Amino acid sequence: TEQAMTTRSNTSRLEARRASYSTAPTTKLFLKKEKSKTNPPNLKTWVALAIEMNIASDNKKKVWDEIETEAPSPTLGPFRSIHSETLAARPASVFREGTSSKAIVRTKSEPAFNTWNLTPPNLSEDGVRPSPLKARHFQRQSLRDDAFDEITDKSQIVETNKGLENQFKMTKNEDGKEVLQLGTLEYLLRSMVRNMDHEYMDNIILAHPFLLSSVDFLQGLIDLYQEVQKDPTPSGALAKTRIVNIIKRWRTYDDLVVMKDPKIKELAVSFAKQQIANPDQNTQAIRSWLNFLLQQYQEAEQQRSPGEHHSPAPSRKLPKLKKSISFGILKRNLTVTTACVTDFDPVEFAYHLTAGDWKLFRRIRTSEFIDKAWSKEETRAKESPNIVRLISRFNHHTFWVASEIIQTANSKFRVAVIERFVDIMKALRQLQNYHGVMSILSALNMVAIQNLRSTWKHVSKKHVAIIKEMEEIFDGAKNFKNYRELIKSIDPPYVPFEGLFLTDLTYCIDANVSVEDGMYNYQKMEMIGSLMKVMKRVQASSFGPEITESEFLKEFIARSLVLNEDELYRKSLEETKRQSKIT
Repeated sequence: TEQAMTTRSNTSRLEARRASYSTAPTTKLFLKKEKSKTNPPNLKTWVALAIEMNIASDNKKKVWDEIETEAPSPTLGPFRSIHSETLAARPASVFREGTSSKAIVRTKSEPAFNTWNLTPPNLSEDGVRPSPLKARHFQRQSLRDDAFDEITDKSQIVETNKGLENQFKMTKNEDGKEVLQLGTLEYLLRSMVRNMDHEYMDNIILAHPFLLSSVDFLQGLIDLYQEVQKDPTPSGALAKTRIVNIIKRWRTYDDLVVMKDPKIKELAVSFAKQQIANPDQNTQAIRSWLNFLLQQYQEAEQQRSPGEHHSPAPSRKLPKLKKSISFGILKRNLTVTTACVTDFDPVEFAYHLTAGDWKLFRRIRTSEFIDKAWSKEETRAKESPNIVRLISRFNHHTFWVASEIIQTANSKFRVAVIERFVDIMKALRQLQNYHGVMSILSALNMVAIQNLRSTWKHVSKKHVAIIKEMEEIFDGAKNFKNYRELIKSIDPPYVPFEGLFLTDLTYCIDANVSVEDGMYNYQKMEMIGSLMKVMKRVQASSFGPEITESEFLKEFIARSLVLNEDELYRKSLEETKRQSKIT
């Protein structure tokens, strides 16, 4: 009885709200109530559909009725209302199941292109500004891999369309559910527009350059847009807005590809100008964003430097690291030629190394991974400059650490040098710079350093325990299981070990075919997309202002004598013989 009364009460409120929408001139949001098949019995789901259409107020109730009956699009077929973002491309967690059915209403006073804002709206469910705590929750939520919650089964993201039965192939996953295995470009794009599943969409946007040309991808979206433009129904208008939303999302993920590639630029500018000049068939919101895109192209030469194409999220509060000694370089009159690594505070050194690693990691673009350009001598410098710099920096620091240890003549002082590098490694671990941790750990585990047995006997148990802890994290057994679990359990910002990421990506590229039976391998897209999403999520974060590079330390490392592997081994043998004679 209570349930029936609640349903009648909700229905009355819905009718009243619909009546207000049909008369309010500023309202551009409609609500649709449906019963989700995947939800428990008697559980209602409220789905918000933001329809950007230039229509008179007295026609809005008619539009509502057409949408409520799910009038099929002659081009794409019926749309499924699977989550709340639909047009706004915002996390559906704002409209979670069981929450209030009150809508977030956008008025004409707000900019039209805010419809495609990727961040959650700065409004609560009752239409008022949330508390700062709740706003921060929304910001954190947008950084998570699962920020885009679905209210339908993700395995059922693909529906058949008439005339497209031969353009896809399904397979069964480990749970026995049917999932998409192969699909033509036309089928992938139509499914993406029809379903607007964020996970499915992100996989295609991030991984398509590994399987096909980005120019073909954009041309396919433009062709589909021109096709649905002939559909006068609300479903056609919804499809057009979704296609533009996909282009904007693509630009958000890989700004440099969309903005700098001359072929993509020419195609996008031509499309934008054509649609802006056609106001009868395009909504004000679509034309506003396309005009904004044209302005961005016009200002492309004044844009940010390569790689700085992310809008960083608020920096996470880092753990307070206690400095063991004063860093007073100037007070102690140190110079880059007279200083030793033991003269520096390990925390300051860790800040310096982390700032440099982070700067290079954030500059890496998706295009640098295509065709494994970083591994090819003829293309690596031009096609993958930031990956090559990060690898070179890792190798240089590894051999620099080993050289500093092996070139220390005094045995007792060599022990102090090893312990100082272990302290730096511990500080890097606390800063979540696992790329830097691995560079020092690799140096400590080199054969030339491990041969110094008489030196290792005097290293304190505390420092030996720290080394063993790091070795357990990066244990290669079971495909780096410990490190992978650790990365999943922490929040950005952090600097991942790039070597393992490149290994995983190489496996995804080499172990799976790109095209089979004339169709693209979506399973390969899904694997590559999951890797790229993690990288993009981390790149979108930010360290605090205290993480800065030191010019003194940069020059100190650059001026140090770095030995190669053969020289290190020869020096190690000489030191071993000398110690044996002393014994």
